Amino acid sequence: MTKDRDANRFLRLLFTGLDGISRSLEMTTEYTNSLLEEGVYFDGSSVPGYAPVNNSDTLLMPVWKTPRTLPWSQHVAMLLCSAYVEPGVPSFGDPRHLVASMSQRLSDVGLTVQMGCELEFFLVNNESTGEVVPADTGGYMMGYPADRGLHLRREIVVALEQLRVPVIAHHHEVAQGQHEIVLKHSDAMKMADSIVLARLAVSEMA
Repeated sequence: MTKDRDANRFLRLLFTGLDGISRSLEMTTEYTNSLLEEGVYFDGSSVPGYAPVNNSDTLLMPVWKTPRTLPWSQHVAMLLCSAYVEPGVPSFGDPRHLVASMSQRLSDVGLTVQMGCELEFFLVNNESTGEVVPADTGGYMMGYPADRGLHLRREIVVALEQLRVPVIAHHHEVAQGQHEIVLKHSDAMKMADSIVLARLAVSEMA
């Protein structure tokens, strides 16, 4: 076992539904080897587009061969997963299989897909009055102290790089509290996975 795996207590299995919402199942790391080899079944009927109620068993199989430690969560590692109707039979309610299918169709006619992404999000404060307000007064590419999200963006970029998501740049956007992280271009599948991981990092670190 690797040093990281010894340090981690939980293993998060991350996947995405057709609605774009990331979902996860956490297990203890003592099951890592069996998960990597056999996967784990879950109720696919509870995820839009995955499976009917009368045939809901859906197999979750890791995409990565080695768990990656979550930089912002103590004792937690993660495996990105794809869903299958049964071993070797993809569930086409799983967006990863749809991306793979379309990429192959384009490849068959001699086309290669390269994608880039400018990931934008807002940082806000919840006031005691219940009002939601921007977390800073910054504008386009303004610096600190107007850009109160600068240090958080740096932390997010470092975390993404540790998860092997390459980042080109980050900056404050036009509106107050609006921020942008620019992901390096890549093929469609890698970019789709990078967006899932970036959204996870932003939502859990903010």
